[in-house]
Amino acid sequence: MNWSKIKSSSFSIFLFSCLIFLSFLCLLEVFFQAYFLLVLIAISFLVCTYFLSYANLNKGYLLLAIVLPLSIKVNILNSGTDIGFPSEIIIGIMAASLVFKWLREGFNDNSFLKHPITIIIFLYLFISIITAFTSSMLVVSAKAVVVRITYLVVFYFGLYPYLKQNKSNISKLFLAYGGAIFFVILYALWFQSTYNWGKGTAAASVRPFYSDHTIYSACIAFILPAFLHQYFSFQFNSRKTFAQSAGIICTIILIAGIFFAYCRAAWVSIWIATLLWITIKLKFKHWHYSLIILVTLSIAFLNKENIISSFEENNNNISTSKDAGALVQTKSITNITNDASNAERLNRWSCAWRMFLDKPFTGYGPGTYQFQYFPYQLPGETTYISVYNPYNIQDGHGGSAHNEYLLTLSESGFFGLVTFVLLLIITFSRALNVIQNPKDKFTQQTITWVLLGLFTYQLHGFFNNFLDTDKAAFLFWTALCAIATFDLENEKSKRKAI
Repeated sequence: MNWSKIKSSSFSIFLFSCLIFLSFLCLLEVFFQAYFLLVLIAISFLVCTYFLSYANLNKGYLLLAIVLPLSIKVNILNSGTDIGFPSEIIIGIMAASLVFKWLREGFNDNSFLKHPITIIIFLYLFISIITAFTSSMLVVSAKAVVVRITYLVVFYFGLYPYLKQNKSNISKLFLAYGGAIFFVILYALWFQSTYNWGKGTAAASVRPFYSDHTIYSACIAFILPAFLHQYFSFQFNSRKTFAQSAGIICTIILIAGIFFAYCRAAWVSIWIATLLWITIKLKFKHWHYSLIILVTLSIAFLNKENIISSFEENNNNISTSKDAGALVQTKSITNITNDASNAERLNRWSCAWRMFLDKPFTGYGPGTYQFQYFPYQLPGETTYISVYNPYNIQDGHGGSAHNEYLLTLSESGFFGLVTFVLLLIITFSRALNVIQNPKDKFTQQTITWVLLGLFTYQLHGFFNNFLDTDKAAFLFWTALCAIATFDLENEKSKRKAI
């Protein structure tokens, strides 16, 4: 039977049926905790994904964008292992289907595989695999690398044909994600309203959909430029009035969600991203940004003692205070004396640095920081929210290195960090090339808001790390795929013009 000739609509029905069936089996597993159900799930999964490898999975990405913000964690066999339901089921189905498809047909666009962003991603994966083999916890690192590869297969490599097919699909994905998180925000705002909008309820208000208010606000900040672009580019007409009005309301709710999340990193990332948007409008060149970074670092280095002294003197603004308003919250960023949140971050960062010094080239292995940093804590640096046992963590005291870059440094060593930073620099550079030399206005505007959203996460990465979660990883790798896709199309149009 020639499966490739079956209509895509039939496969859409089959995809939906597979998802329902596997979800039903997973629910049975959660309630009855039976091992034979795991075997049945595994067999059903392989059969379904093989047949789905003949399908067009493009519609699956819209479904994924919608369910990601609404997915919740469920425990498997009381093992302590959680799975995102149903998002991780869909991601697993799509990943396996794509692998089957590529094994049978190969990847159909070598130009994408040769793109600078893709090449750096391959190098990033290579270093992740090597450091997993030298890991202090081989099983933990193996799981972390499998998850990382799965995210890249679905969110980057598998997404490329969908974005290449229609450039407006990137807008659909971000708007779909925003439309889903809109309901999470409404739930969170309702929850907080019952406690007089207290800051202390921010973390609990987003559960069970998000583990913490920090990742929740980071995801909102990521998609906010897409909605702001839609808002400011509206040209009202009678046919689209309802959709446009709904978009404006959704944008306002997103802003309210970020504000009442009380996450300082998200607020700062949006303000700095706004400055980036201004420089883009002023048509800054690459060397302008290099000069800004060089001057900023030079001034910071020459005045480091004064800066540290001013940080230590800022002891009146405490973010953990129940009555801390937005102004106090923002000012508390530089309070390293008696702000427990800041002090604990310094503790985690110091541990990551000491771990790097012990294993500068291989690191401790992907995914191991949260298990290995405890001996590196110094008594004078710990706080009342410090953790001493990875298996007994109080609510609100968890988290990893609280820094995407130092986490990579401690887990994958020097070359892991260099590769990750190089990936961000190359991505920024290629996006800037597209913005400054676009083939059309749509391309320029789209990559501008994609870059701004990505930039908010790059800034957020100095204070938190979320790339090991599907809710944030989807946005991050999708943005990189969009920039690579638009860059390729831009280069092709230039060659044709010549």
